[in-house]
Amino acid sequence: MQSLKEQKRQLRLIYNSRRKAIVPRDWENMSQTICARIMGSSSFCEEENILVYVASKDNEVDTRAIIQSALTAGKHVLIPVIGPVLGTMRWSRLSDMDSLVRGRFGLLEPASDEACIVPVPEKGLCLVPGIAFTRDGWRLGYGGGYYDRFLDRFRGISVGLAFELQLAPALPRDENDRPVAFLATEAGWYPAVP
Repeated sequence: MQSLKEQKRQLRLIYNSRRKAIVPRDWENMSQTICARIMGSSSFCEEENILVYVASKDNEVDTRAIIQSALTAGKHVLIPVIGPVLGTMRWSRLSDMDSLVRGRFGLLEPASDEACIVPVPEKGLCLVPGIAFTRDGWRLGYGGGYYDRFLDRFRGISVGLAFELQLAPALPRDENDRPVAFLATEAGWYPAVP
């Protein structure tokens, strides 16, 4: 029997290859649909703090429209920055998309002289990336545990962003894994009910 680590590794390969296979036009259209779903949600309209990743890996859901809309609306946009201590993720206030550079693990984040690290707000909407999700909110990330550790402490609203082809019937998990509260895909908005 495969170890949990090996099961997750195999699933990452399968679901990441599915996402990579999306043709650019479909990726753009599906991302726009998901972004419209988020921007039309009461959570997005009501929350002042939007914690959101900047898509930078293998056809992740493109979040630029959400970021731009939030900035235009005067919301506080926070993007993840991988900390200098291994395993830590901090949040930086973003004022515009032009200040982003490739950081650790190829993630787009503010240049070090532009980073404005802030404490995590008590309330907010956090948009979470992943390689695969289940309909009840469990996610398979990239393997570093950054979002799991963050979601363990976060008391705001968490929404996984994914394409329908990333939905899995089940995912292996351990005591460190944390679910999201909702999923948004090109086909719908799902409350994640464990």
